[in-house]
Amino acid sequence: MFSVISVMFAAAPIACFSPPSPDCAYLCSSDKRCPDGYYCAQDGACKRNGVAETFDCGFVAPVDAGPAADAGSAADAAAAFIRP
Repeated sequence: MFSVISVMFAAAPIACFSPPSPDCAYLCSSDKRCPDGYYCAQDGACKRNGVAETFDCGFVAPVDAGPAADAGSAADAAAAFIRP
């Protein structure tokens, strides 16, 4: 009997869990998709359904940083790990 009650109390928080759903906390994907319950607004933010298009999320979409730097050759990488 004790184990049944223990399992019920242990499972109770899991059954009641509800993930947060902020007005906007995500950026739209490159193909303008958002999580379920959100839409991609003109400012690049995923806004919760029912939130006005003009709502200011308080963050700015990041700017592309450009191409990655060249790491050099495999020999350069190996030389960096050689200890005298």
